[in-house]
Amino acid sequence: MPAIGYRLSVIGYDREGRAQVVPVETGLPFLGWHVYPYRLRLKRRNVLAFARRYRRMRARYAAGRCTLDEIKTRIQGWLGHARQGHTLALRRSLLRKLLPKQRRAVQPRLPLPPQRKREPGGEGQ
Repeated sequence: MPAIGYRLSVIGYDREGRAQVVPVETGLPFLGWHVYPYRLRLKRRNVLAFARRYRRMRARYAAGRCTLDEIKTRIQGWLGHARQGHTLALRRSLLRKLLPKQRRAVQPRLPLPPQRKREPGGEGQ
C-alpha cells in the first residue's frame, strides 16, 4: 500500500483529503451504494430513509390523504433503484407490511322518501 501512495504523490494526487487508497474488498461508497468486487449493497441510511417514508405513506393512506396510485409510483421508483444490487431479501422485508384499509370520508345520507304501508294480501287481490 505505501508504494501506491508514493506513486500517487509523485503524479500530484493528494491523499490527505477525502480520497483514500483502500482495498476494494472493504467496499467503496458510491451514489448511495457500497460497491464490493462481487456485489452491491445499499447504504444503511438509504434503507432507513425509505423505511421511514414508507411508514409515513402507509399512515397517510390510512387517513385518506393520498391515493394508492401515488404510493405505487413512489414505491416503484425506489424499487427500481434497489433492484440494481443484491437486495431481494431486503425488499421483501421492507414491503412485508401491507397497506392498511383506507378510511373513507363519511358522506351524509339523504333522508329516505316516506314508504307506503302495504295492506295484507298484496297487490293481486
